[in-house]
Amino acid sequence: MNALTEWLMKSKLRIILIGLLIPSIPLLMLAGFIYLRLADDMSQLLKSKIAMIVTNVEDRIESGLARDLAVGQTFATRPHLLTMIEQGDLDWMNRHLQHLIENMEHMDRVTIVNTKGIQLANYPFTHETIGMDFSGRDYFGGVTKHWSPYVSDFFLRTAEPMRYVFSISVPLIKEGVPLGILNMQPKADYFDRLLEGTIVPDGHIIIVDSKGYLVYSSFAGDEILDPIDLSALPVVQKLMQGQSGLEETIDAETNVPVFTSYRPVGDYGWGIIVDVPTRVVMAPLAGIITWMAAVTLLLLLAGGFFGYRWSLMLESEKNFAANLHQKTAELIVKNNQLTQMNEETERLNQQLADASMAKTSFLANVSHELRTPMNSIIGFSQILEDGFAGELNEKQKEYVGYIQSSGTHLLSLINDILDLSKVEAGKMVLEPGRFPVRNALEEAAAQFMDRCREQNIQLKIDLEPQADLELEADERKFKQVLLNLLSNAIKFSPDGGLVSVTASLTIKKAVGLSMPEEGSALADREFIEIAVSDTGIGISLEDQSKLFKPFSRLESACCKNYEGTGLGLALTKRLVELHHGQIWVKSEFGQGSIFTFILPLKQAG
Repeated sequence: MNALTEWLMKSKLRIILIGLLIPSIPLLMLAGFIYLRLADDMSQLLKSKIAMIVTNVEDRIESGLARDLAVGQTFATRPHLLTMIEQGDLDWMNRHLQHLIENMEHMDRVTIVNTKGIQLANYPFTHETIGMDFSGRDYFGGVTKHWSPYVSDFFLRTAEPMRYVFSISVPLIKEGVPLGILNMQPKADYFDRLLEGTIVPDGHIIIVDSKGYLVYSSFAGDEILDPIDLSALPVVQKLMQGQSGLEETIDAETNVPVFTSYRPVGDYGWGIIVDVPTRVVMAPLAGIITWMAAVTLLLLLAGGFFGYRWSLMLESEKNFAANLHQKTAELIVKNNQLTQMNEETERLNQQLADASMAKTSFLANVSHELRTPMNSIIGFSQILEDGFAGELNEKQKEYVGYIQSSGTHLLSLINDILDLSKVEAGKMVLEPGRFPVRNALEEAAAQFMDRCREQNIQLKIDLEPQADLELEADERKFKQVLLNLLSNAIKFSPDGGLVSVTASLTIKKAVGLSMPEEGSALADREFIEIAVSDTGIGISLEDQSKLFKPFSRLESACCKNYEGTGLGLALTKRLVELHHGQIWVKSEFGQGSIFTFILPLKQAG
């Protein structure tokens, strides 16, 4: 030690250098190790996320194509359409195609060709292509090979507007005899619709066809007008060979390192590529790097200072070791805390998902189990009230009446919960049939006549002549909607009030609160519109947003005196929506309310 001290004392620069080197070497090594470890962990996490994104994109594309093929196959079985194809009726074929376009808003163009590839009809209608031979198109050969549905490869459409498109095609077969092919061409934003909500951090999604041409890029907007050949890229070549994987490559356009995940799309020959810059891995580490650099700088300055003061060098080394150990322990603790927080977040998210799934099942099971004892309570209380178990005195009759009314109210609540849980679980099935609107309105109103007489409430039904017709819907659920709305209207109306039910026929009424645009999918449909109005207490604007939520009751002081479960309007809304309808309210506090709902005259097939 004395020899070393003597050697150091020969030059102040030696003392400073040793003082700097002693703390800097282990600290820089530790910092490098921590940085590399964190960078590797973040890199693996990002790779896993990119792989999940690619899988999600593939699932969305395959699901969208399968859904559209199913719709096309259903449409292709229309008996009237097949008859019109046999008869060569262009007008009727175009009407059917127009209806298909109106119900598939993501489709740009649909055509029908016969078994020889000659175009018979198209929509939007273009006279120039009628009679043209399309037997050379990929979709024609793909369908006619086995007369089965087929998704074609991409091709440059020559008709205006020119763009790179593909076809979704299904055979038109009547009684086992092929009549032709229904060919659907999606709109330019087809993939944008399928991938809506898919987030790629600082990266982008690319889709190529079987020949390696670019058909979609999240950077390119809605349309790719001219084919862009990417087949020379190594990743695209692997896709064309049916391979999938995840690699670190250099982006050909930006020349920056990226993580590239790629995967074929089913059996269609297409490929998905997701690129994310590797710098995304560095972003979360920026704060750690800054902090470590600051600590390193401070320790280097301290080492130089204590090195210059050689007499304090040993103490300086001791303090440095203690300080280094403390900082390392803090890093480990923070890393462990972060890991625990992530695990806890994942656990809570899973619990929330499990709770949401269990809620509906629980409500349905509990409601079902409660109905049997409640029916017994109501039945036996009715027996007591009717005197079958012996004559009751007035007090006993009063108490039995309380049991009867409370049991009936509780059974109604149980039934509402059961119905609501069925709707939320997707198990509520409509049983559509045809019935007169007038009969349904009068039968619903008849159930409240005694109650209206007791409260001196006038109940009016106004059925416009155009609405005096038969409606195709689930009659029981239609009446349930009417009963819920009438019950609320009468309950919140004062003695001597007025409750009105108005029925009218509405044309060009979209399922929503506003009129549709011309040419929209629902523009030419007819709806029955039912409005239930009252002269009751009304609803404030802030309370209206809560009306159709389960277990939600109005908070106004005047509303708390009225009995209710908070389920009636929520169930009513879901029953209307099951019929592809819409319900809304117009009300002012103190001015009464008007609840209006619309249903299509015919349910979609």
